Amino acid sequence: MSLLAAGEVSAARELWERVLTEPERRWFEEAMTTEHLADSYSSSDPDRAVSLYRRVSELSPTPGGTSGTHQMKLAELLLETGADGDLREVGELLAWWLENAEVPFPSAHFDWNITFVKWARRLGDHDSARAGAQRALALMARGPIFSRHPTVGLVDANEATAMWLRSVAENV
Repeated sequence: MSLLAAGEVSAARELWERVLTEPERRWFEEAMTTEHLADSYSSSDPDRAVSLYRRVSELSPTPGGTSGTHQMKLAELLLETGADGDLREVGELLAWWLENAEVPFPSAHFDWNITFVKWARRLGDHDSARAGAQRALALMARGPIFSRHPTVGLVDANEATAMWLRSVAENV
């Protein structure tokens, strides 16, 4: 992750690819590494990222061994790049995450609600979109959840996102 944070995307990918070719790797190492690799391709090669996120789900059908958000990331990519036929899968991924992920961070739930709002709007379900936007706005206002780590898991949304959510929450 440090290589990626330093802007060394190629070097990070090369390292992750090497981990994936190790014959002695454990399933959780493969799942985590595949998720990092998918994250690195999400904006530059969405089709490859989709394929990699699907592989993460095969490797780890539960959130274990991963960030716990790969289904959400896949749902977001399908909404951005997919056809209307992908909307059913997006709904299944969102439902699965809500039922199975045990992620305590408001930031993860915020991301889920953002994807949910986009999905509901694509379906024409304005009431659900409004409810999702209201939940996302409430998560933005939530304070620290860990007293010793006050910034961990907090929502970090820009003003444009906040304005969009307010618009959806009020009007749809």
